[in-house]
Parts: sequence; C-alpha cells; structure tokens
Amino acid sequence: MGTYGCALPIPGELVNMKITTFNGIHMFFGEPSKQTVSFMRVEGIEQLYSFVKKNGWDQITEIKTQHWGGKECDVTTIDGSIMRFFQLE
Repeated sequence: MGTYGCALPIPGELVNMKITTFNGIHMFFGEPSKQTVSFMRVEGIEQLYSFVKKNGWDQITEIKTQHWGGKECDVTTIDGSIMRFFQLE
C-alpha cells in the first residue's frame, strides 16, 4: 500500500473561466489502480517507444494508428497501472 498521484496540466485559463475547478495534483492512498491512469500527448511517439524498449522495459504495446488519426501506445507500470501516450498527426 502506498501513496499514488496524478498530475493534471490543466491551463490556468480554464480554471479562471470556471470551465474546470481543479488545477493541481491528485494524491491517493491505497492500492494502485490497475487501469489507465493517464492519457498524455507526446511528440515523437516512435522515439518514446524506442527509449522504453532500449532501457529494458517490455511492458509497452506496439504503436497503433487509431480511427481518429492519432497514434497510441500503452506502458504498464511496475505496479500494474497503464499510462497511455498519443501523438496527433
């Protein structure tokens, strides 16, 4: 059991416009979530994939092109949570 967090980079403008009320970090105590815990946009998803594999972590899915045009891959963390990365074309 431990403390787990999730950083949400919500632009301050959205908070100021009252579109969202949160702009910070969630912290949780307990067992890690065994589901997708993040959905992060990256540039250079192929480089990310290569970096992860080169450093010995094999819990990463192949890069797939999605029907909406983006590319995605998932990394399963050491505690079983899933971090999804995507790149827009």
